[in-house]
Amino acid sequence: MPAPRPTGKWLKTWGAIASDGGDNLGVAKGKLKKSDAQEEALSKCKSVSGKDCQIDFVYKNQCAVIAEPHKSGSAVSGVLSYTGGPTVDVASSDALANCSKYNQSADCRVIYKACSEPYFQKY
Repeated sequence: MPAPRPTGKWLKTWGAIASDGGDNLGVAKGKLKKSDAQEEALSKCKSVSGKDCQIDFVYKNQCAVIAEPHKSGSAVSGVLSYTGGPTVDVASSDALANCSKYNQSADCRVIYKACSEPYFQKY
């Protein structure tokens, strides 16, 4: 009896988050190449901002979350927390904890969550 043959392979995917250093972000997920994720995030950020942007966070085969400090229901100046994890729940918990650590007088909220998951490509 012949050995079983694989029917395909798992392809890992990338995601990226870019910002202009202010309020504007650009995001990408599900890209096969790290460079494609970064280029798309930068392009989206620049199209919203009109300014040059930089990559703030890159992730592969995981979830990414951004937590932002708030007071009285509105975003306030402070440190954004970018966190990756195996699930949105884990990444959210870590992002909120980090945001609270660096913005002690603010309430933190998740403002972005996404996962860049592998997919199966059949032969």
